[in-house]
Amino acid sequence: MEPERGLSTQKSSKMANDTKGIVIGAVAAIIACSLAFLNEHFVKPQASPLPSEIQNNPRFFPWFEDFIGAIDGTHIRASVPIEMQGRFRGRKGGTTQNMLGAVDFDMKFTYVLAGWEGSAHDSKVLQDALKRGFKVPKGKYYLADAGYGERKGFMPPYRRTRYHLKEYTNNPPENERELFNLRHSSLRMVVERSFGVLKKRFRVLDAEPFWPYETQVDVVLACCVLHNYLRGVDPNDPITREVEVEMTSQDLQHMGEARTQGIQRQENQQIERKRNAIATAMWTVKNEEKKANFRWSKDMSKELLNFLAEEVKKGNRPNNTFRTSSFVAAAKIISEKFQTNCTSEHVENHMKTVRNAWVAISTVRNSYGFGWNDNLKMVTTSPTAYATYVKEYPKYEKFFNRKIDMYEEMAIVVGKDLARGNFSKTFSDIDVDASMESGQPSMTIDSVPSKAESKADSGTSSGSRPH
Repeated sequence: MEPERGLSTQKSSKMANDTKGIVIGAVAAIIACSLAFLNEHFVKPQASPLPSEIQNNPRFFPWFEDFIGAIDGTHIRASVPIEMQGRFRGRKGGTTQNMLGAVDFDMKFTYVLAGWEGSAHDSKVLQDALKRGFKVPKGKYYLADAGYGERKGFMPPYRRTRYHLKEYTNNPPENERELFNLRHSSLRMVVERSFGVLKKRFRVLDAEPFWPYETQVDVVLACCVLHNYLRGVDPNDPITREVEVEMTSQDLQHMGEARTQGIQRQENQQIERKRNAIATAMWTVKNEEKKANFRWSKDMSKELLNFLAEEVKKGNRPNNTFRTSSFVAAAKIISEKFQTNCTSEHVENHMKTVRNAWVAISTVRNSYGFGWNDNLKMVTTSPTAYATYVKEYPKYEKFFNRKIDMYEEMAIVVGKDLARGNFSKTFSDIDVDASMESGQPSMTIDSVPSKAESKADSGTSSGSRPH
């Protein structure tokens, strides 16, 4: 009896599967026949006058009077064999079919292409639809997402410009492109509402399909046909109103979030401005402190005097005054070599110190009772003279009996040029007549003795020299 019972169970299971297959096949056949008949009557562009949604709204008319609807893609849940699932995985990870839908402003589908794998890009699906005969009437346009690109009959928004409604909640359009995108987005929402009503009305589209994939595609097309039929019967049915309320609620939520984000952004900007003000003030004070507390080391002073001495040799100190460019160049060299922040003002101020030192050295050297050792570059003095002078002028103490560093460079850089050329003379400067009248011999070119005369004179002189 047990083998017979097992055989009976297998037969029952096989009959159930066969029955399920027959039912599915019958449903598929009915759907196919229905689609062939209904599609021509319910899914087609409407030859209607200008839509009231545009004509009666000054935000859209006359700017969008040549637009007949909007297109977009949506993903419908799909069930396929494991070996095919990679091609059907959409952006959210599940297996889906990518459906292209074009709708008019009455939320009726005017073209539907279903069945593309979920991984297919929207523009690729649209390209296939155009090859299959999807046409846009001449001079008319569909509002399209930026992903479809620019092509005849389809108008996308501007790229790299704000688009979604929530982006404009607290920040109205600031130029013509943003204004176009804002109104484009508002009008194109009709396709989003259409998809929302379709999926809410036909829950089968969100359920796990158990038909073959070809039948799943037909089910999507059938739902679109029935959607158009019901839109014609009752355009304001409860499901449509429910979707409108949900989308309005979402818009309000987005607006609230955007408003909150806007407030937070303003608060953040205030904090940012406050922080920047504090940072700028601190940095300014620090730079001022650097300028005020800049310290010249001995090596830095030597570097400066060596550089400026070369500038003098190059003729860059006309009238005993350095050019500004020399100070700027010196500051740059000091900064780079000593890893500090030296400015031309620092150089100019330090040069005042160097000049004061040079004046002190010159004063001491020219004072009575002091000597000068040129080899050591040092002012010398006796203990008595030193004590007497320092007592009267204590600020000069550091210049006595010690080597003065960089004396020669200081003489070049800040020492005044004492040579005046008062006694310089050339041959043309000699007045022969005046010299003769004064009884002083005057040498001219003609009076320079020749070598022979010099020898003769020399011989004569040596001959008369007493032995």
